[in-house]
Amino acid sequence: MAEEKTPPAPWKVWRGDVARWRRPFLFFEWLCEWAVYRLQRWAFIELLGLLGQLTILVSALSFLRFAWNYDAIRESQRRAEESQRKAKHYQAWQVINAASGKAASGGRQDALRDLVEDGVSLVNIDLDGANLTDANLTRANLDGAHLAGANLTRTTLTNAGLRNANLEKATLTYADLTNALLTRANLEEADLTYADLKGAMLRGAILRNTNLRGANLQDATLTYENGPAAPAARSEPPGGDAAAQVTRTQEAAYLAGANLSGANLKGADLEEASLAGANLEEALLSNANLEKADLTDATLTSAELTHTKLTRARGLDCTSLKTAKNWANAFRDEELACGAPIPPKSTRWTARGS
Repeated sequence: MAEEKTPPAPWKVWRGDVARWRRPFLFFEWLCEWAVYRLQRWAFIELLGLLGQLTILVSALSFLRFAWNYDAIRESQRRAEESQRKAKHYQAWQVINAASGKAASGGRQDALRDLVEDGVSLVNIDLDGANLTDANLTRANLDGAHLAGANLTRTTLTNAGLRNANLEKATLTYADLTNALLTRANLEEADLTYADLKGAMLRGAILRNTNLRGANLQDATLTYENGPAAPAARSEPPGGDAAAQVTRTQEAAYLAGANLSGANLKGADLEEASLAGANLEEALLSNANLEKADLTDATLTSAELTHTKLTRARGLDCTSLKTAKNWANAFRDEELACGAPIPPKSTRWTARGS
C-alpha cells in the first residue's frame, strides 16, 4: 500500500497570514487536500489505481505481440490478395475464351482491360474478328496476337507490343498506336485511316495495300534491321536529331499500293522502301528519308516535299515530281533537277519532323 499522507493542518493554521482577497482560492485548495486525504484511505480507490497500471501492462504486451506477428499478418494478406488476383485472371480468361471467334464483345473488353492493368501477357492471344472498338490496351503485350479482321476503331494501343501480330484486314480507324512496336506485324489490307502511328516501330511490317489515308506516321521507323550482319554506318547529317542516328543494314519497308493520302510522314525513315503504286496525295513528307525508295507509279499530287531526301529514288520522273508541293526543296539527284536548283548540302537534313 502507498504511504498514508498526514492530514492537512486546520484552516486557520493552513492559511497563515495571507491577504483576505486570496483566502477563497486557498480555501478551495485546502478542501482538495482534505478530499485526497480522505479518499486515499478507501481500498476501492487503491484498487482503481492498480487496475490502471494493469491496463497499461496489458496494452504493452498486446503491442509487442502484434509487432511480433506483423510479418505473418502481412504475408497472409499478400497470399489472400494473390489468390483473389488469380481468381480474377481466371475469370477474365474464361470470358475471353468463351468469346473466341465471336464479333460481339460479351465482356471481353473489360476482361482484357483487367489483364492489361495487372501486367498479364497477352502473347499469341486469339482475337480474330473481335470487336474491340474504343478499348484501352495501353502497354499491352500483344506480340504474335491473332487480330485478323478485328475491329479496333478508336482503340488505344499506345506503347503496345504488337510484334509479329497478324492484323490482316483489321480496322484501325482513328486508333492510337503512338510508339507501338509493330515489328514484322502483318497489316496487309488493314484500314488505318487517320490512325496515329507517331514514333511507331514498323520495321519489317507487311503494309501491302494498307489504307493509311490521313494517318500520322511522323518519326515512324519503317526500315528493318537485319541483325548481326556487318552493318553499314549512316552518319547523322549536320543539324539532325542525334536520337535518329542509325547503324544498320536495311531491308525495304513494303508499302506497294498503300493508300497514304494525307498521311503525316514527317521525318519518317523510308529508305529503300517499296512505294510502287502507293497513293501519297497530300501526304506530309518533309524531312522524310526516301533514299533509294521505289516510287514507280506512285501518286505525289500535292505531297509536301520540303527537305525530303529523294537521292537515288527509283521510278520517279520530273512529271510526277512536279505535282508535289515544294518539290524544288527536296534533296535529289541531278537527273531530277527538273529545271530548278538543288538545295546545297549545307541545308540538308534539318531537324527531322520539324
